Amino acid sequence: PDFYFRLAELYAEKQRFYFMQARALDQKIFDLPPAQRGTLQSQQKTYESNQQKWLLEAVKSYIAATKFKKYERMDEVLFKLAYLLTTVKKEEQAREFFLRLIKDYPESKYIPDAYLSFAEYYFDKGEMENALKFYEKVEQFPKSTVYPYAVYKKGWCYVNLGDYKTALETFVGVVRM
Repeated sequence: PDFYFRLAELYAEKQRFYFMQARALDQKIFDLPPAQRGTLQSQQKTYESNQQKWLLEAVKSYIAATKFKKYERMDEVLFKLAYLLTTVKKEEQAREFFLRLIKDYPESKYIPDAYLSFAEYYFDKGEMENALKFYEKVEQFPKSTVYPYAVYKKGWCYVNLGDYKTALETFVGVVRM
């Protein structure tokens, strides 16, 4: 499992590299007159193609590592796989792995991040009540790096629910952190 995990990490790094290369061309392409964009757009498409190729390899390797139930870093494998899927807008697949992380590894340091992913999912769907429940779960981990963000987003849930007084109190609490 460690081989697959390390391989997935390498592939994910390559995926990020090609993503950055493609995005580095955005402004250059925008600045050129439309008739002169072809070469850079072609180069960008190549970078994006390579990004997708390495993304798929990373996902395959992470999934291969998940087959080893007793792997001591399984919570990290599940988190990184789910996070990678989230970054490429595959939320439904990511949620499966976040859910497995929550159920199988309740003591993992990645639990607040998993709860946050569910909160963000519901927030983006406009389901503020469900989002609030998950932001509150993140609040159970005040030492987590995602804690302040979860409290902040909780304030936006209250705004969207029309509870402006509670939203203001929440935002003031965030400022005081």
